[in-house]
Formats: sequence, C-alpha cells, structure tokens
Amino acid sequence: EAMEIINPLDGLVTNFEVLVLLQQKSKLKSPQPAFDTERQVTRYLDQISPSFITDRDLKQMNYALDQYEFTKAEQLQFYNLRPKTAVEVSLIVEECEERLDDQQVDELLYELNKDRTEPKERKERPPKDKASKEEVAQ
Repeated sequence: EAMEIINPLDGLVTNFEVLVLLQQKSKLKSPQPAFDTERQVTRYLDQISPSFITDRDLKQMNYALDQYEFTKAEQLQFYNLRPKTAVEVSLIVEECEERLDDQQVDELLYELNKDRTEPKERKERPPKDKASKEEVAQ
C-alpha cells in the first residue's frame, strides 16, 4: 500500500528545525521506541547543526537574506551552512558572480555574522583506534 501525503507543507525545514523536532520527540514518553534511523539522524544533525542558534541569530539572518533575491533553496542552505567566507557564498548562490558583486557578498557576510552567537566548545571525541592515538601524540 502506497503512502499518502495528507497535509503537504509548502515551507522548507532547516537542519536545526529537524534536530529540535527529533529531540522533542525523544523526550516524549511514547509506547513506540525511536527508530534507529531517528537516533542516527539526531546524532548526525547534533554534530553538524548550529545548536547555538538563537532567535536573534535567526532574525539577523532573515533580515540579511531579505535584502537579496535568493531562492528558497539558497536561503535554506544559508541557514544550514551559515557561511563565513565569500567562497562559501559562491557555492550556495547559483550564478553568484552574475547576481552579486564583491561588495554585496562582503555586506551579506557581515550581516549574517555580526554579533553572531558562538558555539559552546564541544568535547573532542577520543580517537577510535591505536593508530589514531599515536598520530595525536606526535
């Protein structure tokens, strides 16, 4: 039997929003245990997502992105990747050289990153094998 989409959404969902949803779901007392894929996705997103993002950061990003005509997909990539360099912007924006000049890229980066909330330091994971430990010791 094929799955049917009952209530489609028009909006795109950021990695951070998916992570928050999965974390909230895992806190609920549910008779069904979380699927292994949910746990894997949660771990992955926790590693790559800016868990330090604040409402102020989102408002700042919204303001900065609204100044330009980016596609929804490009906006999503800005939220997920939070670029810090012109190279990263050029990888996100299709035909970037034609759509944005160097000054616009610099202004965009400034707006996206000014007063940016920085992440809490994450603990480094210990090396998995002896060879890795030896490399770290050198």
